[in-house]
Amino acid sequence: MGEVVKLHRPEGFHNLLELFLFEKKAEGKAPRTIHDYEVHVIRFFRRFPQALRSEKELRTSILKYFSDDIKPATFNLRRQYLKAFFDFLVRENVIEKNPVDFKKRKDEGRARAIPLEVLKELLNVPDKKSYAGFRDYCLILFMLDTGIRPGEALKLKKEDFIVNLKTHCKANCQGRSHPLLSSRARRFLPGVAISLFKSQKY
Repeated sequence: MGEVVKLHRPEGFHNLLELFLFEKKAEGKAPRTIHDYEVHVIRFFRRFPQALRSEKELRTSILKYFSDDIKPATFNLRRQYLKAFFDFLVRENVIEKNPVDFKKRKDEGRARAIPLEVLKELLNVPDKKSYAGFRDYCLILFMLDTGIRPGEALKLKKEDFIVNLKTHCKANCQGRSHPLLSSRARRFLPGVAISLFKSQKY
C-alpha cells in the first residue's frame, strides 16, 4: 500500500467528498443516491470536523457517531453511506483502514399491524371506474398480497408473469439483470392476483 496521507485541515474532507461523488456518478448511481451520500458524509464531519486528523481520531469519532441511540434502519443507513466513503479514502491512500468495520443491526420491529378499517378506507379511495383509479386499486392489492415494493411492482412487465387463471399466478423474474434479483426471482401470487388478470381490461 502507498504512503498514507493525513489531512490536518477540517475543511479537507470537502475535496475528497467531491472526488468521491464524481466516482459515484461515473458508476451510474442515481441522483438521489448521490444526494444521500453527500448528506450523510457532511452530517458526520459537521459533528466531528477533526475526524481526519489521525486514524485514532477517526476511529473514535466513528464509534461515538454510531453509539447514538438510533433505530436499526438509521444505523444501517449511516453505515452504508459512510462505509462507502471511507472505502474510497482507503483506495486513495488517505487513510489506512476503514473505521466502519462493524455489521449491520438487525431490525426486529419493522412490521406493523394495520387495522382492517384503515385498509378498507385505503381501498375505497381509488375510483375503480376510471383507468387510473382501477390501476391504483390493483397495485395496492398486489402490494398487500405479495409484500412487493412499489418500485419493484412498477418495473414488472406482462411477460414477467406466468398466469393460469384457474389455479395460480406466478411472477417470473429470472436473471441478474432484472430489477428483482435472485432472492425474489420467482414467487407464487395469492388469489387476488388471479382476479386482477380476470378483471376489466382497458
